[in-house]
Amino acid sequence: MFHCNGWCLIWGLAALGGTNICLRHLFPKEIFDNIVLNKVTHMGGAPTVLIINSPPSNQRPLPHKVDIMTGGAPLPLQIISKIEELWFRVSHLYGLAETYGPGTSCIRKPEWDTLPCEERLKLKARQGVQHIGLQEVDVKDSVTMNSVPADGMTIDEIMFKGNTVMSGSLKDKKATEETFAGGWFQSGDLAVKHPDGYVEAKDRLNDIIISGGKDISSIEMEMILYRHPAVIEAAMGDKHPLHF
Repeated sequence: MFHCNGWCLIWGLAALGGTNICLRHLFPKEIFDNIVLNKVTHMGGAPTVLIINSPPSNQRPLPHKVDIMTGGAPLPLQIISKIEELWFRVSHLYGLAETYGPGTSCIRKPEWDTLPCEERLKLKARQGVQHIGLQEVDVKDSVTMNSVPADGMTIDEIMFKGNTVMSGSLKDKKATEETFAGGWFQSGDLAVKHPDGYVEAKDRLNDIIISGGKDISSIEMEMILYRHPAVIEAAMGDKHPLHF
C-alpha cells in the first residue's frame, strides 16, 4: 500500500467491491497459497523474480490465470516466459510518483496471441500507451520539444501532461522550472515510440553508458546477460561493476 497509496489500486478495487489481500512479508509459498485460498484474480507489487526463482516446493498449481502487473524497466523475455508458465498473465505498466501512478499501460492486443513466442513477449515487454487519466504522454526532444518519429529507433525522453501530474517541487522554484521546461513534465527516462504508438523504455537518462564515444543502454546490456541460463538477476551501470 506504499508509493502513492498503491498507485490508487487499493482504493479502486474497494470501489468495485473487491477484496485486497495484503501480505506483511513476500514469501513465494504464501503468495501461491493465498492466490488459491482467496481466489485472487489480480496481483500487484510484481515480485516476479522472487516467484519464478522460488523452489518448486514453494509453488503450487493455480486454479485460474492471475493477472500480474509489473512496472518500471522492461522485464527480460525469459522472466515473462517463466512467469506465464506458472499461470500468471503479465501486464506492463509505467509511471512515476510524480505522475501519481501509471502513466502508460501495455494493453494486450488479441492478435498478439497468434505470434511466435519471442515476438509476442517483446511486445508485452513494452510500456504501452497512455493511461486514460492522463492528458498526454509522448517521447520528445527536451531541447526542441519536438516529438520523435514513431520508428522504434529514435531515443529521447518520456514526457507527461495531465491533472494527475505533480504541479512542482515543494519550495524549489528552480527545480520546478527545469522539470517542466517546455510545459511538459520531463521524466528523465529515455524511450522510443513504435509505429503502433506503444512506448518502449530504454534507460534512465543518467544510466546511459558512454563507451568510446558510443551511447550504450544499460537495460539492453542486461537483456543480453539474461539470455544466459545461469543468470538469475543482472544490473549494469557506468560507475559500478556488473552484479549477478
